[in-house]
Amino acid sequence: MNNWNEGYITDIDYTLGYYNELNPQRLRLALLYKGFYCGEINTACELGFGQGMTVNLHAAASTTKWYGNDFNPSHAGFAQQFGQISGANPQLFEQSFLEFCQRDDLPDFDFIGLHGIWSWISDENRQIIINFFKRKLKASGGGTSATTPNPAGLLCCHCEIYCYFIWI
Repeated sequence: MNNWNEGYITDIDYTLGYYNELNPQRLRLALLYKGFYCGEINTACELGFGQGMTVNLHAAASTTKWYGNDFNPSHAGFAQQFGQISGANPQLFEQSFLEFCQRDDLPDFDFIGLHGIWSWISDENRQIIINFFKRKLKASGGGTSATTPNPAGLLCCHCEIYCYFIWI
């Protein structure tokens, strides 16, 4: 990858919003509804947290220890400051997927989520994320991925696809 943005669109900041699909309690509810036991979610990770609203709100509203990354300095700085001010202090890093996913100081996670990035990133980054799930998601852990079209697609329609999954 030759440039810092790795092909990701950086001319505009990501939206400042909350994405309830990344709430691990929604995954727990879906599993319980289908008769599956879901243990406590003590560690969670949001890959590509954008402005960091979701990861910070989840960290502030639960006892779950949250981690996450975003490679955009503007996004990561805002999210880190928000986390400090709230007192929740999630562990948020200004790092690419490659840098973050290769860290050896991250715990194994009960939950890993990502929102709106899958269709925007390179095939190489998708493989890095898949390998991260394989390596860092605990047995019987779960996650969610929501994808949106790239900005050109957003001009004509709004479409999101959500996927909840568990490792068994």
